[in-house]
Amino acid sequence: MNANLIADVAEYLGVEKPYEIRISSKPHDWAAGFCEQRMRKGKIIKHVITLYLPSIIASGFSLESVIAHELIHAWQAEEGILLEGQYHGEDFAYAAADVEQTFGIDEVYDPENDTE
Repeated sequence: MNANLIADVAEYLGVEKPYEIRISSKPHDWAAGFCEQRMRKGKIIKHVITLYLPSIIASGFSLESVIAHELIHAWQAEEGILLEGQYHGEDFAYAAADVEQTFGIDEVYDPENDTE
């Protein structure tokens, strides 16, 4: 995994708030990764991205694709377009396709699995 690639994707997307990436040895029932926002006084102070290693291995996705996927959610949150039940809408699909093409990362968006 290339740390520069992660930083480049975050910069490309315009993620401005700090982000923390955690790797969990516990599987998750429905996700390979998850991005949550830490808030203070109603404003995002940082993003916490958790990667569920057993779930990533089982899915066949790369760490890079899952991190890029979650960074798109961070961008959505900062832009105010991360809406409950609409995590993988048109804006997500467009950003994922752009990231896939620009950085050569496969399967940032998987419409069969990325459902609300």
